[in-house]
Amino acid sequence: MAEGARFLAAAWREAASFAGLVVCPALLHGEDAWGMVDRLRKAQVPTLRVDPRTYASVSLCHSSPDDPVERLPAAARQGILAIFRQRWEPLPDRLRRNDLWIGVESVRTPGNFGTMLRGGDAVGASGVIVFDRSEAGTPTGPDPYDPAVVRATMGSLFAHRLIRTTHRDFRRWAGRSEISAIGATPEAATDYRSITYRRPVLLMMGDERAGLSDGQRGSCDRLVRIPMVGSPDSLNLAMAGTLMLYEAYNQRHPVARRER
Repeated sequence: MAEGARFLAAAWREAASFAGLVVCPALLHGEDAWGMVDRLRKAQVPTLRVDPRTYASVSLCHSSPDDPVERLPAAARQGILAIFRQRWEPLPDRLRRNDLWIGVESVRTPGNFGTMLRGGDAVGASGVIVFDRSEAGTPTGPDPYDPAVVRATMGSLFAHRLIRTTHRDFRRWAGRSEISAIGATPEAATDYRSITYRRPVLLMMGDERAGLSDGQRGSCDRLVRIPMVGSPDSLNLAMAGTLMLYEAYNQRHPVARRER
């Protein structure tokens, strides 16, 4: 689910699969919001119109339906909420020369996951590969469709291709796909800025506390570190991921420097 005209506009631009729409006319304001309702109506998306009390009960803010409208959180006063069909795809048969993927197995905080997806969208990343620890096909990885994650992406979720796989299947695929999996860990000897990202790359990001799992390490071709000269022994996961994403972007889009 996603709430608010801004999120729904991002989903519409990326051709997300709308399964349903909840609208509260009494709360809905602005041409953009009403324009989105009209576009989805013309696209024959099932729409349910409700009063403010009912809308508060289904809002992602989990507001109390007994609260008066003026006391509802801002997000719960937007008056428009959509339900989406999840879109997952298999590992691709072919990679583009500039493919850039984010790999995750465990992310404890929805805000970190969402921020990382937003950073990936900012640099034009291809998508996210979610690794399941179980080889039996049972989903165990983080859920990019968690409403809290969707909210933290500020709509960027819909720009990503999403893949769910196991380390075993990924390694088989990577062996014939010429993708380089690079993992970040504090004990690595190689500076993350000293290697090339000018080829298909997967940036493997570990758990906020435990770091890279054994499975993630086994799927990586290179381990790198982000240098730190102060007292912290690690960086926030979303910050570390964004640094690596922008290093890849900078190498692929160098800035012409003027001579002084």
